[in-house]
Amino acid sequence: MYVLKEDSEPPSVWARLAAFHLWLGSLDASASGVAGEVRVTPKQATRRLAEGRSLLQWEDLAVDWGQFQQWASTVLTSISRHFPTLAGAAMDAQAVLRDTVMLQRVVRASYEGRSVPQAATSGRESKALGDVLQIAAKAVLRPCLCVQREKLLPLVPIGQWRRGICPVCGGFPDLAYLERELGARWLVCGRCDAQWVFQRLECPYCQCTNQERLSYGTDPTGRYRVYFCDECHSYLKSLDLRTGLAEMDAAAQRMETLDLDRQARQKGFISPESLASLVARAVMPRRPKLSH
Repeated sequence: MYVLKEDSEPPSVWARLAAFHLWLGSLDASASGVAGEVRVTPKQATRRLAEGRSLLQWEDLAVDWGQFQQWASTVLTSISRHFPTLAGAAMDAQAVLRDTVMLQRVVRASYEGRSVPQAATSGRESKALGDVLQIAAKAVLRPCLCVQREKLLPLVPIGQWRRGICPVCGGFPDLAYLERELGARWLVCGRCDAQWVFQRLECPYCQCTNQERLSYGTDPTGRYRVYFCDECHSYLKSLDLRTGLAEMDAAAQRMETLDLDRQARQKGFISPESLASLVARAVMPRRPKLSH
């Protein structure tokens, strides 16, 4: 088990990341009213869950691409302001996403967990362009997915879905928590904030159950944990509600635990769905080697 250190003065990039997270919260609030109708019926939901598929497929999204272009432009402008070293990549991304067809391809690739299309980055000099496009795609998708989650999650029976991906949108978790009553582990989707029960002794990213490859660290208070997987080099931040913490507030906890992202990155781990991990990779592309 690791002991996670407190750091009251994180490096400037992490302070800027906290400010960026706060700004994204305002975008979520302003964009939530135009998410489109739900196209998944209860019958379709039951069938998809039985087949091991998440409820919301790409074809089910009602997307206003004109609105998405405006949001993407706003996000990229904010990236330039918060992370000056990414300004060049953000400018290139602005040019790429003016093409509605390319915007659709980039956003769909992000939603389906694929890399940015090569056509979006070819001929561009910025090495961070792919990551910046991913950041913009995740940011514009999030408000719509959160609204869909509010409507679709009630269709998922508690305990029925025990997979490492979100039952609503298929995203990976970026947070977890141990519930107060029984200590069961719940995952929180990094894209739509859906919550679902998952096994305590399994990596949600690669399904590793070998306890010699799984470990965790705690902060000095014991309230926060970070789960590490040596098999896929991933990490997952977690709260232990049994220690007296309030109920899970995903947006607040993502900001309050950014220093845990910093420490996990220093150990050479990544979080597949974490915006903080993605931005850090773009700003600081050279990740330290695994050090434990």
